[in-house]
Parts: sequence; C-alpha cells; structure tokens
Amino acid sequence: MVMRRLLTLLPAMCLLGALAACGTQTPPETPPVPEIPEVPAPEIPADPDGGCAVYDCGEIEIALPAEHLDQLIVDTDFPDAEDSWRPLMSVYERASVEAAEAQWGGGEGFGFLFGFLAMDRAGYERLLCEDGSGIEVFAADGERYYAYTYPTDVQFCRPGGQLDTESADWRNWEALNGMGLTVRADVVERNGLTPRTAGEFFAAPFTWEGDHAYLEYRPYYAADGGGKTVYTLVLSRPARQGEGGVWCVERWYNEYGNQYIWFPDSGMAAADYFAQIQKACDAGEHPELLTPVGAAEAFVKEYFGRETAEGSFAEADGAPEALMERNGRLRQMALDLMADRAS
Repeated sequence: MVMRRLLTLLPAMCLLGALAACGTQTPPETPPVPEIPEVPAPEIPADPDGGCAVYDCGEIEIALPAEHLDQLIVDTDFPDAEDSWRPLMSVYERASVEAAEAQWGGGEGFGFLFGFLAMDRAGYERLLCEDGSGIEVFAADGERYYAYTYPTDVQFCRPGGQLDTESADWRNWEALNGMGLTVRADVVERNGLTPRTAGEFFAAPFTWEGDHAYLEYRPYYAADGGGKTVYTLVLSRPARQGEGGVWCVERWYNEYGNQYIWFPDSGMAAADYFAQIQKACDAGEHPELLTPVGAAEAFVKEYFGRETAEGSFAEADGAPEALMERNGRLRQMALDLMADRAS
C-alpha cells in the first residue's frame, strides 16, 4: 500500500521538482550530518515525572522517551561545531546503523531520525539563503534560533537491504520518526522558548524597511547583448535611509518568478555588517554602493561571478507579480494533487 501511494504521488512530486529546477542556484553548503559515534551516548537519568531521559545540550535540555533509548544512538558531541551553527543532538535508529555496518562496514548515512541545532542571527540568515531541505526553524529565545533537522530520504536499513513496508520493523521505524515531532514540542515547553518559523520572514514583503528600488537585470547582456532572460533585483537601504545611505540587493527573482533571499556571507549578522559598510562609505570608501545600479553591479559580481555592461540593468516597476502568481498556482495544484492521491 505504501509503495502504491508513492507511485501515485510521483507526477505531483515531479511537478514540484520541475518548478524548483527552474530556479536552481547553488546555495551555501549545509553542514553534514555528524559522524555516528562508535559507542552509545552515556545513559542519562530519566525524568521521574515524564519518563524521559533528559540531555543537557548546553543551551537547552532535550528529553527523549526513556522507553525507546535502547533502540537509539544519541550523539551530543560536536567538538568542531561553529558557534553560529551548532548541532545539539542527532538521533539514529540503532538497528539501521548496525545493519549498515554489518553489510557495508560503516553505518554513516543510515538510521538518522531527527536532530536539533542552534544558530545565531548570522546562521539564521545563512539558512534563509539556502533551499531549506532537511531543516526547519521552530523556536527562538531572543539570541538564538533553534532548528529541527530530519532526513530527506529513507535511511531505514535491514540485513540484505530489503525494505518491507508491511513489517513490524518498518512500523517501529515510522513510530520512531514520529517521535521527533513530540520531542520538538517538548523542547519548546521545557526550555521556555518562543515558537518561531522562517515563514514569518518570507511573509514580509521586504527584508529591510524604508527605501526600496527595483532593477531588471539581463545576465547575458554583457556576453552577447541578449536580453531574453531577465531577473528582477530588489534593493534596499539597510543601514540609513535617504541621501548617503548605502544600497544592497536583498532578494531577487529569476525569469520564472522564483524568489531568492540574499545576505552577505560575512560571518556576522547583516545589520552589523551593513553598519560597518555604511561607516566606511561615510569615510569615502565603496562609493558604488550609493546608487542602486552600483550596488546591483557589486552584487552580480559577488553572487553570480559575472561582469556587467551598460544595458545590463534597467529600472523595473516592481516584483514580477504575474510570474509569482503563476508559480503559486502551479505549486498549489501539485500540492492538491499530492493530497488527493495520498487520501
């Protein structure tokens, strides 16, 4: 039954994939899933009130149901993690890891169920620039953002590599996967976090309040004078409004109406970075950033690695609303089809 549903969902999944492929860009690389520890994590005393094993992950506590601990490998040791992007816990199904080790000599890449990580504002902005696969921001505490991580493919493994979706093992695997959402909800309540999603950011029309400008950008104009492919750049003044304020590209739309967010890859929060740029500009540096076209040229060179020419840019009236609406309709059609086929 499960495989039959997967086959019926295939057309809708292909449609969503095609829409995403229309605007494919190379996002910043997501940190890999940590290596599976060779030995189980040390036993943690159970929470007598909730029947949970509570892990002190430094910034927050994470509780796992004690009844499932013997089925899990829990990794909380990430010595090389950056402070701006710090994994807190990765949880694996022990049976899948052991089956992969027995069959292929290593369990890495198998058995991953879910995990948690913390990030600062710079890490959060970095995430907003990515495609978001396998990671979902769910809470914040004023200084840090917390994300739930999950596999983007099936990491279940048993001897012989067989996948029997009618087996007790598979039903148990599904139950362990579902446990992650329960643990996530408990993390919010247990640590007094504020629920938060990246959707709140994308619901806003702009990254920065104040002055805005729109430019059409023809990416191949400098090479061959062609103007058929047109992107739309959205520019803002992130540090100071009015005369003398620097401009930046905050997001752009490709020729299909797909939106891409941009923050500078500076290792610091964008607000702090642009405050420094504004100060330097006041001292006579970066004069090109005082105009939308100059800021657009700097963005294109950094982001796309392309040179521009006179004629590469032209003023635009706004975002490509018609293309965005068309994409929205197509995506909703695909989601409706998936929901209908799955019911």
